[in-house]
Amino acid sequence: VREGVDRKSIDLPDIQLTLIKQLEKVTRSPLHIVIMSGGGVDLSYIRDSTQCASLLWIGYPGQSGGLGLATVVFGQYNPADRLRVTIYPVSYVDEVSMFDMQMRSSSNNPGRTYKFYT
Repeated sequence: VREGVDRKSIDLPDIQLTLIKQLEKVTRSPLHIVIMSGGGVDLSYIRDSTQCASLLWIGYPGQSGGLGLATVVFGQYNPADRLRVTIYPVSYVDEVSMFDMQMRSSSNNPGRTYKFYT
């Protein structure tokens, strides 16, 4: 049983957020962020940053992931697709009761999934 090691937050790990902030301080060039993650994480800092020019979420791409990433970054392939997860802000976990299974938004629920989240 591995439930004792579940994530406690959907925040980016502190060390990763610290790295992004340090890079913002020392570079004049736009930052292009690649997220490798098996699930949704709060990306609002990156979204709101004036120095982060792009964000690419690639999940866990496997052994050929580096090659796949390079073909996208260098313009050899355009991955016109949609995310397979909804990216929620970290505050979402406090806004919705885990016992509330309503999909549509209401006065006490911002909704669930890309279809109903507001």
